[in-house]
Amino acid sequence: TGTSKSPLKTPTKSVKLGKKGLSLKLTCVTACSVSVSGKLVFQKAKKAEAAVTAKLKKVKTSLKAGKSKTVVVKVSKGQRKKIKKAKKKKQKVFAQMKIVMTAKGAKPVTRRPKLRVR
Repeated sequence: TGTSKSPLKTPTKSVKLGKKGLSLKLTCVTACSVSVSGKLVFQKAKKAEAAVTAKLKKVKTSLKAGKSKTVVVKVSKGQRKKIKKAKKKKQKVFAQMKIVMTAKGAKPVTRRPKLRVR
């Protein structure tokens, strides 16, 4: 029953929309480089309507062993307006992220969290 602990710690439920973009707090067990990409998904009120998506810019950074770092994925003015408009209509907005951690001499670890934008 030995389960290995994940080398990458990511948000699991929600992500905050700040002045510059979406703030993700990442932690890595070993020194590693991380690339974060993803898209915004706007849920529609009616089930028959398809969800609208918007692509986010890719961010690359490096993390020190055991230290956490807040990575900001930039959101354009247009995307920010869409998020605020959707929230006013009480629609859910999610960020489908792809977080890839690469450490020296190890296989890349990928996480794909679906985070609610708050």
